[in-house]
Amino acid sequence: MTTQLMQKIGFIYASIVLTILMVTHVPVLLNQTAPLQISFVQAFLMIFPMWGLMIFYLNKTHVVTLNEEEIKALSLVERLKIIMGNPPQWLFVLTCLFYAYGLYSMFLWMTGGIMDPELVNGQYQSNNHGQMSYYSQEEYLKMHRTNMLATTGFFLMFASFSFAVFFPKKEKTESFMP
Repeated sequence: MTTQLMQKIGFIYASIVLTILMVTHVPVLLNQTAPLQISFVQAFLMIFPMWGLMIFYLNKTHVVTLNEEEIKALSLVERLKIIMGNPPQWLFVLTCLFYAYGLYSMFLWMTGGIMDPELVNGQYQSNNHGQMSYYSQEEYLKMHRTNMLATTGFFLMFASFSFAVFFPKKEKTESFMP
């Protein structure tokens, strides 16, 4: 498989994953019903092959052209841009914003978004290490919304990074892998 074909496949795949996550995330963020209900495992299974392809693509396309002193002279932002294949400035900024939002979502997930109760025999409940907790429908809706926001927001960070890496570039860029 050529790197051009990998780039096209990766860009299409990253675009689809990013769209699915946004279509799920934005309505929940606006306190509406999401057209798709995505679990953590489902989101992970969408991201995992995309990141595998991205790592393979980066290993094929990025060549070490800088010596250690030149690498040390670069700022962290410059290094990150090179690793990402020098995306357009607007895309780099957008990816950084998605990354910051993804970190916020990870914090949200760790502080309460991890619990997503299930409907069992007409009762919303969760089993946390053998401790059964029961919830009203209002509590369930709030917890489910938090879980959806945290999960999809976290994985938006990975999808946006892949989208930036696979984004079509006008000229071939060379890079380094730290």
